Amino acid sequence: MPPPEKLLTRLTKKNDVRRPRTHALWVDARDTPADIDAKRDRLIAAGRARPGDTFVCVRWKRPGET
Repeated sequence: MPPPEKLLTRLTKKNDVRRPRTHALWVDARDTPADIDAKRDRLIAAGRARPGDTFVCVRWKRPGET
């Protein structure tokens, strides 16, 4: 006997909907835009992020840099 229609609807909605998360990308002053994109792509490939998530670049300097 197939499951009730309400149950199927509830399960599909629960699995498909996820609010976008925000991820911080620690970016060195020497990183190029290609480096930043590669960091983002690695997070997505590892399953820690999704393409629709928000990525915020946090720039930092090494000690002694101006």
